[in-house]
Amino acid sequence: MWLLLSLIAGGIIGAVVVRAMMPVSAALFEACGSLVPSKFCSIITSDAVFYYSFATFGLLPLALFLEHLLPAREQQPMLSVGLLHDACWAVAYPLLKISLYTGFGSLLASVYSSHLAFLKTDFLAGYPLPAQVFFVVVAADFLAWFHHLVRHKVAFLWEFHKVHHSTTQLNYFTDQRVHPVDVLAAQAIQFVPFYSLSLDTAVPTFVAWQLFTGWHTRFYHANIRTNLGPFRHLLVTPQSHRIHHSADPAHRDRNFGVIFSVWDWIFGTRHNAVDDYPATGIQDERFPLEKELKLRSFLLTPIRQLCYPILSITHRLGRRA
Repeated sequence: MWLLLSLIAGGIIGAVVVRAMMPVSAALFEACGSLVPSKFCSIITSDAVFYYSFATFGLLPLALFLEHLLPAREQQPMLSVGLLHDACWAVAYPLLKISLYTGFGSLLASVYSSHLAFLKTDFLAGYPLPAQVFFVVVAADFLAWFHHLVRHKVAFLWEFHKVHHSTTQLNYFTDQRVHPVDVLAAQAIQFVPFYSLSLDTAVPTFVAWQLFTGWHTRFYHANIRTNLGPFRHLLVTPQSHRIHHSADPAHRDRNFGVIFSVWDWIFGTRHNAVDDYPATGIQDERFPLEKELKLRSFLLTPIRQLCYPILSITHRLGRRA
């Protein structure tokens, strides 16, 4: 009964949100139209916006129900400070992605065309659509695993990725607590192989895949105690990704998978224990972590978190000098 009510509530919220978002989304896409390739514009439809909205907000009641039924950390309230704080990031994230991501992608494409065009290959076009879809999904997920690994291993990039890892209350919206520089770094790292292999060939399929990954990443960031049983051998789970966010130094740099868990198995970055649900966060006491439910905190804490990586890097460079 509760599951059914959660799904019904999720559908209602999704419908309300999409109706509210449609005028804003249309205006944003029109403003950014010159930056977005025309073949992508053709599939940015009301249906795409609806599914994105539903994945972002509509399934929140279901996630909260699962957190109540199977909490990974029982002491964490469902409407925690972390969740309400990250909801602010979730509202800003689409604006960030449209305004920065597309413009930066256009810049990268221009540089690529001028200096790296010889790497371009259209070999996918010669294969049947199912084969194209399979290759695009697998290759895109591997590149996501790879740029995730790089953003952990390179100290400069880790300072920005640290914002995502800072939360001590993993929740449904944590996946959208991402620093703009972190977003651009991820795009830059994967751009050359992505563009060279023409992974945007099967565009509708790629967009559908992005919608699924958007929902799945929210699911496994939630405070849910499950390892998905045998599916953990294929997919990232709430348990395996909690290990990735663990505050325990023993878990550092483990489980980089974004959708598929196989890359961590192949490259030896998998944490094999499947029943550990550690506390999360970063080893940095100076980080401006959200701690209270006050308007001033909601307004100022995200700004302080955005500024912190720059201040931290400047401090380190000054200390070395």
